[in-house]
Amino acid sequence: MMKITRYFKYFMIIFVAIIFKGTLGTKEHYDLFERLFSNYTSHIRPVYHKDTSTNVSMKLFLSQVIHLDERMQTLKSNSWLTLIWIDEYLRWRPENYNGITNLKVPSSKIWMPDITLYNNAGGNYYNFMEDRVVIVTYEGVITWASPMIFTTYCKINVNAFPFDKQTCTLKFGPWQYDKSSVGIKGSDGDISVFDSDGQWDMVNISFKDEEEEYPDDPGKKFTDVEYEVVLRRRPLYYLFNLVTPCFLVSIVAMMTFFLPPESGEKISLCITVLLSMTVFLLMVAETMPPTSSVPIIGQYFAATMALISLSLAMSTCVLNIHHRSSDTHPVPGWMRKLVLCKLAHYIMPSCKLDGEESIVGKRLAKELQAWEIVDQNTVSPLMEQRHLTGNCQSSNHHQQTLKAQEDLLWKMKGEIRKIVTHYEGEAVARRVGSDWIKVARVLDRVFLFCYLIGSILTITGVVCQLY
Repeated sequence: MMKITRYFKYFMIIFVAIIFKGTLGTKEHYDLFERLFSNYTSHIRPVYHKDTSTNVSMKLFLSQVIHLDERMQTLKSNSWLTLIWIDEYLRWRPENYNGITNLKVPSSKIWMPDITLYNNAGGNYYNFMEDRVVIVTYEGVITWASPMIFTTYCKINVNAFPFDKQTCTLKFGPWQYDKSSVGIKGSDGDISVFDSDGQWDMVNISFKDEEEEYPDDPGKKFTDVEYEVVLRRRPLYYLFNLVTPCFLVSIVAMMTFFLPPESGEKISLCITVLLSMTVFLLMVAETMPPTSSVPIIGQYFAATMALISLSLAMSTCVLNIHHRSSDTHPVPGWMRKLVLCKLAHYIMPSCKLDGEESIVGKRLAKELQAWEIVDQNTVSPLMEQRHLTGNCQSSNHHQQTLKAQEDLLWKMKGEIRKIVTHYEGEAVARRVGSDWIKVARVLDRVFLFCYLIGSILTITGVVCQLY
């Protein structure tokens, strides 16, 4: 029982000591606050001599990119901002206040520099330093720190899109106080606190202190600090949703050269591919700002559209040549020599050139010569027999029979000549049509190689621009 009583006494002594110490601390903070702000005004710059300049040290940490609007060219970011300066009227001796070395007070109680975001794009210019809590040390050092969401103008360079880097600036400085009253200096930021949004990675953040003279207040120099934030885009999203489909569509466009002209689908396939490329180009145009510079992906899409349009013209030319016949004109000699004799030898070795006379024509010529021989061997004896029978004064019936046989032979000869001429004409027509078809096939392969060369040059040009 006595042990319990003794422990209880110890507990009460410790409890009272803690309460008493806390009461002393709270009272000392209250006394310190009353002493510091009894005759303090937040409207006057806190220096003892008017020639003393208040130097503000600034730190900026970019925590996250909320939205980078390429079309409106604005950056909305979540930033951590820290400002440090000296207030000569807020000083005390810690030993007089139970070792208190710092005091947290509302920002409305003290004087603060009118730091303004120069390139603000968030609508209204407002004092973002209001309604915050600041830390005051016994040496008069004021520390203002708070997370802020800034919307600033950012000049977008879309030349390398979607493999681009963007440099955005945040410019801070006093608006009313010139260099003789308030000066601001920056310090290096830290990229370790940056949290990527999945689209942008921060490469670097740097600052630059500047002094400028403005036309609205000539003769005075104002200080400012400009932070440069370098952001690199993650291109995987655009590669997967724009570049890869465009590449596959260009391959589909190449398939038109393998379609036979008889299918009737070469033109329709080219037009379908061209329309799909137009849709992709419109998607890129809706994302990019309306500037005179064309991004790399836009150049690739435009070059691919030009190649597809060229393939459409090539397919039209091939179809026009393929469907020519003897009704137009035969293949010109120079085209026959260039396309069928030279190009076909290297591009399509399987394409054989017909001779000047077709096999059917030779066969019909032999048949005609045979009929000429039959005509001579048959008609001559009949004529002699007719002459002999005429001298012997044969009967009229026999003479009429011989005359009928002679007329029949002449008619058969004429009909056979017509058949021979008809088949020879058809052979010539087939040969002329076959020549035009072979010319179309060779030109189709030539155009295919031209399309491949154009595609390779386009991809090479895009890659060279990136590196």
